[in-house]
Amino acid sequence: MIKLVIGNFKPSRGGGWEGEFRTLVANAKVRFVPNDDRAGPNAPAFRVMLGSSRIGDAWEARWGGDRARSFFRVSLDDPFLPAPVSAALFPDEEGVSAQLVWTRPPKEEDNDQARRKTQEEARAATG
Repeated sequence: MIKLVIGNFKPSRGGGWEGEFRTLVANAKVRFVPNDDRAGPNAPAFRVMLGSSRIGDAWEARWGGDRARSFFRVSLDDPFLPAPVSAALFPDEEGVSAQLVWTRPPKEEDNDQARRKTQEEARAATG
């Protein structure tokens, strides 16, 4: 699985985060603005803004077992993208910076290869 850092952020004065996200086709300064209109527990914690346009949302999440770490699940969208971009914003321990990380979803052929390997290992173990 390929993981790429596509953005670096710092805390903004008004709360949230500000910085840039960069890919081969995008280079944009964006802000994670606190969502003051959280109507329910599943509402996003932040609105992702490009200028005055909302381009996505970010939800609170936790990862890990005993040493669980907080992060934000991020969805970014644009009419020119074939599909929304799913990423994760990971603040550092001190809260002075954060990285936006994108993970390439496995290709269907990778899933098929992993499935075949698991089946072969199961056959070898039983017979």
